[in-house]
Amino acid sequence: MYSRQDFIARFRDVETATLLDRLATRELADEAKDAIHQVLHERGVPAEPLNRLRPDIPEHEVAQYAQAIKRGPCPRCHGRESGIEVRESYWVWSALVLTKWQTKRVACCRKCGVRENWNALGFCIGLGWWGIPAGILITPYQIVRNLLAIASRSERAAPSKALLVLAKRNLLAQRQFELERMATNS
Repeated sequence: MYSRQDFIARFRDVETATLLDRLATRELADEAKDAIHQVLHERGVPAEPLNRLRPDIPEHEVAQYAQAIKRGPCPRCHGRESGIEVRESYWVWSALVLTKWQTKRVACCRKCGVRENWNALGFCIGLGWWGIPAGILITPYQIVRNLLAIASRSERAAPSKALLVLAKRNLLAQRQFELERMATNS
């Protein structure tokens, strides 16, 4: 087992950005964590932001951030008519023996989600049928999925799993930005 002094000697040659990344993304022994804190403190990195770095974001923080996204304005139209949610539209494109289909996920209000479904529906009707055999088989399926999404009126009070994943990604991106800023300032 390494002592705190062993870790300090080992970490003195490591770049600040790498140390910050280790502190934020890995479970570390207390000795290693203390050594990183000391080395970064010697380099002038403030202690307060370091104390907030941890390898995972607690689920309650993710849920809280997802609720804030849900109550906020729509990223597309900036309206507040309905809650923000990750909404899906279903696309298919075919040409002879080639057929491509996808599910597109967008965080937006219901109105923007329905507009996306109408666009996908028109795209499927116009360009989905032209492949044999997959286009003929998949196009009706994608059309029905878009129609069901348009007809759906359910608004969930709690964020969906997809919105929780989006919230966690956003929080991790913010953490990465903060790490990069701290690394360039020291």
